[in-house]
Amino acid sequence: MDKNSFIKISVAIFIILAIIISLFPPFEFGNEMIKTESERRSNSDIANKLPIKEYDLLLGSNKKYFILDYYDFQQKFYNKDTLNFYKDKWSDKKFIFITASADSFLTPQKILHEYSLAERINLKQSYKKLKGFVETLEWRENHNWYPLTANEEGINTATNFYAVRNDFKKSPADWYIERISRLDSTKKYNLYDITQPVYYLLERKLLFSELLVEYILAFFISIIAGYIIKSFVLKRSAMLRKLITGI
Repeated sequence: MDKNSFIKISVAIFIILAIIISLFPPFEFGNEMIKTESERRSNSDIANKLPIKEYDLLLGSNKKYFILDYYDFQQKFYNKDTLNFYKDKWSDKKFIFITASADSFLTPQKILHEYSLAERINLKQSYKKLKGFVETLEWRENHNWYPLTANEEGINTATNFYAVRNDFKKSPADWYIERISRLDSTKKYNLYDITQPVYYLLERKLLFSELLVEYILAFFISIIAGYIIKSFVLKRSAMLRKLITGI
C-alpha cells in the first residue's frame, strides 16, 4: 500500500509539473539575426543583445515584438497636465527630464501721458529740427514720443483714453503714447527628452534540449516530493489515525 501511494503521489506531481512545462516551454528569439558574420555586422547595435530566451505560451504567436534599442524622439517643453496626457498616450516612450523653464504671457497696452512744460518746449524744438527730413513711420515707431493728433489711428485703444480724453482733445500734440506689456500669467514648463523604443519582430524557436532537461528535473523532483510526502505526511496521518481510533 505504501509503495502504491508513493507511486501515485510521484506520478501526480510529475503530471502537474509536466503540464506547466508543456504550456510554457523555453523559446529562443532572434537567433536568426546573428547566424552569420555579415548579419552580425549589419545588426551591430543589437547583436550583443540577442538571442533572447523567454518562457512563452506554447500556443502563442511564432513571432514577437521586442524592444532592443531606443532613440531620441524629440525634445519638448510640457506643463504638468500636458505631460500626463502624452505619457498616457505614448505609454511605450520614456520622458527624461532635462531642465525647467517659465513662460510669461504678456498683453500689449498703450498708455497716454502728457508732457510736462519743460518737456514740451524741448520736444517742440527737437521736432521742428527733425520735421523736415526724418518725419518717417520708422522714426516715429522707434521713439517713445512724437506729436499726436486727435485723429491718430488707434488712439482710442489706449488703456486710459476715456479717462483723459477731454484733456487730450484740448492739445493732442502735448501727449505721447507709452507702449507697455502687462504680465497676465506665468506658467512653469519642463523640458523632456522623449525617447522612442525601437521594436524588432523576432521569430521564436523551441529549445528542445532545455525542454528535455526540464522534464528530467521534473521527474526527479516528483520522486523526491513523493518520498517526502509518503515518509512524513502519510506516516504521521496513519499514526494520528491509530491514536484516535485505538486500532
